[in-house]
Amino acid sequence: MIHLDRQETKLMVAVHGWSGIILGLLLYAVVLTGTVAVFAEEVGIWSAGHVQTTSVFERPIDRAVRDLGARTPAKYHEGVDLFEIGDHQLGAFFHRHETDPDGSFVSRGIYYQLDRNMRVAKKLFGTGEEVFGPRNDDALSSFLVDTHVRLHVPDPWGLLLTGIVGLAMLVAAISGLLIHRHLFRDIFTLRRKAHPVLVERDLHSVAGTWSLPFAFILAFTGSFFSFYSTAGVPIVAMAAFGGDVAALNEAVYGNPGKADPRVTGIGNLDGVMADAIRRTKGRAPTFVTIENFGRADAQLTTYHQPPPGDIEPATLLYDGATGQFERTKPAIGTRPSAGGTLTAIMAPLHFGNFGGLLSKAIWFALGFAICYVTLIFCVAASRMVCNNNDTGTLLFTA
Repeated sequence: MIHLDRQETKLMVAVHGWSGIILGLLLYAVVLTGTVAVFAEEVGIWSAGHVQTTSVFERPIDRAVRDLGARTPAKYHEGVDLFEIGDHQLGAFFHRHETDPDGSFVSRGIYYQLDRNMRVAKKLFGTGEEVFGPRNDDALSSFLVDTHVRLHVPDPWGLLLTGIVGLAMLVAAISGLLIHRHLFRDIFTLRRKAHPVLVERDLHSVAGTWSLPFAFILAFTGSFFSFYSTAGVPIVAMAAFGGDVAALNEAVYGNPGKADPRVTGIGNLDGVMADAIRRTKGRAPTFVTIENFGRADAQLTTYHQPPPGDIEPATLLYDGATGQFERTKPAIGTRPSAGGTLTAIMAPLHFGNFGGLLSKAIWFALGFAICYVTLIFCVAASRMVCNNNDTGTLLFTA
């Protein structure tokens, strides 16, 4: 039981109410689209009529990637990104890192889209932002995700807006926890024949209390993602690297080693994919990067969803020239750390994809509970503010 005197309760009710009124509707839109976006991959598969069930990384890709490397100018071999597109088909982006005249750090190169027979279906040249535009086969899922992430507001303002919404949700969750005097009793209290205000209070409390841990997780991780690239990276880059974002990325995510520009080719990619899937207990990569493609100092990294029974995504590092496994790579830095682990589990906790369809279903249900809480919250908050907090005090402390 949490004890607050009447004045403190009225203050917390005001904080709780105003945070709901100001950003309640935006929060409702973000949470609702995020709830549906939990199944964005499945929605995309359904809406595009996909039929392939085997990951492209479980099928032979070695020859196709070698052929792409042979037809791509060597200046774009600095980095190669491999990922799935469409109905489990392969996308490959051969690029180099550049700094635009305005100081923006960009990846510029050639993007290949391959069909199911590993033939080039489309070839695009430009920066990552220019070539990775929306496609018809993922339009619905992209719409849901973009609405949830940035409300279709241009960067960086959209991310900042959803970050503020996430912080407001965190404030509402903390103030709501402090307001309730009988938190554990409230979990099971539903007085259907009481005063309408108390009925609303009970519905709000039951749904809100059961979903409270989820609300904390969702608000914290969502705010982290929103502010990480818009504020965190520029601030750290300016403070520690003189504003050099490329140097920051190399220090945090790179694979330090002695440069060796000798041309040696690449290791067998099919063997690497098979080994990575075995080490992650059957998880096919979601993304693959190759640094210094075709050189003796090439490094290949595979990224995987959390293996069964784990919540932390797996990242494996291989020698790109030989295809030999080197080590499991932390999400941040070169050594395992608490900060790296915390950063790594942010995405699984936010998207609920760490336990397959079961965890997604739970996140989906809790998301709808928060949508309901937010809707009742907006109505109740309007009443409590308009009535000098008297109705609000009754609503949350009765």
